Amino acid sequence: MASTALAALAALLVTTPGSAAAAPRFASDGYGSSIAAARNADGRLELFGTDSTGGVWHRRQVSPGAGWTGWEKFDGSLTQVAAQTNADGRVELFGVDRTGGVWHRWQTYAGGGWTGWDKFDGALRP
Repeated sequence: MASTALAALAALLVTTPGSAAAAPRFASDGYGSSIAAARNADGRLELFGTDSTGGVWHRRQVSPGAGWTGWEKFDGSLTQVAAQTNADGRVELFGVDRTGGVWHRWQTYAGGGWTGWDKFDGALRP
């Protein structure tokens, strides 16, 4: 069921006909795919996902309640992502890689660009 919801969400978020070719390919069985969203201080949503190869993808609303930008690929390779908005309005993205390493990156200012990935000490174990 979750993989069906993920596929439906990805399909709904294509901004224009023909832009699907540039969109990431989320696994239809849900393996390797993760999706997360957070709200910017100005009300726009930020959407993040991982594809079946570990690619990390991002897109955002152009204004609150409006259309979406195209998908942008972040560097790095993760299997799961989670996002949250800090008290100062900056969105922070967290992720886990295939070895259990935990990474994060954040907006340099509310609604702005992104830092590089920073790795936490240690790793998650299954």
